[in-house]
Amino acid sequence: MTVHEYGLMEDIVGLATEEARRAGGTAVTRILLDVGELSFASKESLGSAFLALSPGTVLEGAEIVMTVVMARLRCSACGFQGSVRDAGLEESAGFSPWLCPSCGSPLTALEGGGLVLREVVVSRPDPPP
Repeated sequence: MTVHEYGLMEDIVGLATEEARRAGGTAVTRILLDVGELSFASKESLGSAFLALSPGTVLEGAEIVMTVVMARLRCSACGFQGSVRDAGLEESAGFSPWLCPSCGSPLTALEGGGLVLREVVVSRPDPPP
């Protein structure tokens, strides 16, 4: 596990814990996490960080389901849209700003740019009889 993934997962654990509290949950049973291609985060390292950070929290024992989301880039100057590969950025995708292959203007990520906490499934206490 790297410091990068550990720090990212600290944020996710904090967000999921807050969501469980808001929902009145006593435990989180599952979280769904989108891992963007441009986050440069390893699913394996994120999973290890989750296992290290969740004990003693409402996330202890929760399942984490991670889906890789491929990046989609857009140029607001000329309208180019495409993947990292379409933009010819396979070798330099980690270094922004990414420049449009058509006009040289900066590209923005429409999706796949980071981590997105998609869903937090919580269990709630049984209502009193």
